Amino acid sequence: MAISSGGGAARHKRGKREARSKPAPRRQATRQRSAALRDLVDEDALAERRRTREAAAAQERRLAELSDAATSAEHAADVLVDMFGEGVAPPGVLELLGPEDRARAVVTALSAARPGSLCALTLAAEVAGMVDGQLTRAAELLRLAIPMTDDPVELHRIAYHLARLGCVREALDMVEPHLTEDPREPEAAATYALALGVARLTFATPIEGPCPCGSDDEWVQCCRAAEATALDRFLDRNRFDTLLTSVAAYVDAGPCGEAVRQEVARAMSGLRADPAESDALGRLVTENAWLGQSVLTAFADDPATPAELAETARRWQYDVAFGLWQIADPVPSPGVWCTDIVTGERRYAAIPSHHLSDVHRWGVLLCALVADHGVWRTTGAVLVLRPAEADMLAESVNDGLVDLLHDKGIPYPGGKGQELPPSGVVAGGREPISAEGVRAFSAMMGAGLPAMAKDLRTLRNSLQTSDREDMCLVSVEIELQHRAETLRRFREHPSAEPASSELIVWRGARMTRPERARIGADVRADLGDDGGIASDPKYRWMLGYVEVRDDLIRLETDSRERFTAFLDLLRELGDEPRVLQETTWAPSAYLWHLGGGRSLSLCQNDQLLDAWERNWPDERLPALEGRTPRQACRRQTLVLKVEALLRELENEADQLARIGRPAPDVDFLRGEIGLRGVRAHPAA
Repeated sequence: MAISSGGGAARHKRGKREARSKPAPRRQATRQRSAALRDLVDEDALAERRRTREAAAAQERRLAELSDAATSAEHAADVLVDMFGEGVAPPGVLELLGPEDRARAVVTALSAARPGSLCALTLAAEVAGMVDGQLTRAAELLRLAIPMTDDPVELHRIAYHLARLGCVREALDMVEPHLTEDPREPEAAATYALALGVARLTFATPIEGPCPCGSDDEWVQCCRAAEATALDRFLDRNRFDTLLTSVAAYVDAGPCGEAVRQEVARAMSGLRADPAESDALGRLVTENAWLGQSVLTAFADDPATPAELAETARRWQYDVAFGLWQIADPVPSPGVWCTDIVTGERRYAAIPSHHLSDVHRWGVLLCALVADHGVWRTTGAVLVLRPAEADMLAESVNDGLVDLLHDKGIPYPGGKGQELPPSGVVAGGREPISAEGVRAFSAMMGAGLPAMAKDLRTLRNSLQTSDREDMCLVSVEIELQHRAETLRRFREHPSAEPASSELIVWRGARMTRPERARIGADVRADLGDDGGIASDPKYRWMLGYVEVRDDLIRLETDSRERFTAFLDLLRELGDEPRVLQETTWAPSAYLWHLGGGRSLSLCQNDQLLDAWERNWPDERLPALEGRTPRQACRRQTLVLKVEALLRELENEADQLARIGRPAPDVDFLRGEIGLRGVRAHPAA
């Protein structure tokens, strides 16, 4: 070995001397490599990136000028013309102009410079409605703008302004027909969502007096009926549910039924999931088989199919969008905004309450959305994911999506084989891919449902106890009031298995035969012998162990529920246990996708929650490469991961609040660590 090592060192030194004596070839090779790399660079793409950066910088300068009180009204009007030309000014511009007097002066200057333009009319309407409170005058100005353009996008923006004023019926009349033809149009969807939201609020607090549309009639006699019809149409799933049952019956009775059943059986083979999850997955896989076997097209072409159902079936076949749909706010109003965290696509969807019941803030639905006469709806089933679980699945499908879109020649901003930022955080700022790309991704997601379900089940099982509780390792020191008597009773309890005078194993239910076989096989694979686990019908799950010390006992267990159950057991034995010291550790902290730090679910009262909130900003987390959240916010590479952890906390806090448990103020935590800028996209 010494001779071999020495020879290698000598050759290494000789090679270094030769390299130093021949600098020209190395420099020449470097130049050749640089030239080759330049040839590979897409100059058009680089130029486009430069233009994008320059445009963004110019926009920032314009916004700064508009907001600057020192900018004259005339110059601010010129800036508005430069930004929007003759087009409709988007809502919110007025707020940039500052105080009411300055805003009015700028709009007056704009009207003088561009009289009768769409930009001047829409901003004058904003001043009339939002500043002066003259809603009728504002609506009149917007109606003057409608005949001035035939651009659908501009018309939808005018409709958005009308909806803000409360002219819901007019706004809906302008966008509903377009959404029926093209349900993906973002401007129309934003207006539709706003108009329905305004209508819902109006029904909650009815308007007294003249209708906002400008008529002399009261709202109850004027627009109420039309708005009620629009809300009912949006929320009514009867036709779509009829389609689901009709297609299922068509498959069972038709020649394609056997092919569908075989495809579903192949997809579901070997999957292990709890009954509810298995049922939801089976429904999704079946619906995807309908697409693959062209069942929906055959159903739509069948002369016996009613025309309305046939149209929705054709839309389903063409427009279906499988995805990982993030819901920032799961409270419907009356619909919810959904963003696919992989493609950036956004939908305003009517989702039934039973599909939203387990969804918490930033939760994600693995499901398909289908356009039903312009209204996006979930199909027969959904799988509910936590933000971190969805990020993991998004990362797992990224490389496949890159290859798929590359083969089809469809541009996609993502890369392959690289560490990705948390998809749920960056989705809101991502430019959506083309309609063709969305359809390709949807088909890939539908085909990949079984594989994703397996990945999800593996992850969840690895972070759960045998009782399907979230795993959280708990080490707690407990003082007993009647130490000797309580320990005697505990050792005699059926759940106790004394190992020595200082150690008691705490056991639970007996394992089933399949469980013993599986655990025994794992133990044999590791140790060569299963210790009789597989053959012992009395073998029980271990819940934890109790270490007996001079003046206290220490419990080590792996879930919050088991910790609580042990305290209850001590009380049943006649003691009043007092917790002296408690340490918890969530294994998920070592996966940045899945949170970070001590388990929030252990904060069972306000005092524990206050302590948790004080400690978390300065707790070193493996998820953040060993840094604290406060430190990680100062590193550009970690900011998005901090936001991902905060959204996981918001998801859990929402869940705790719903069941009446203490929940943290995540906005307070953001302020405490100095993270304010990384937020979700606006809902509309």
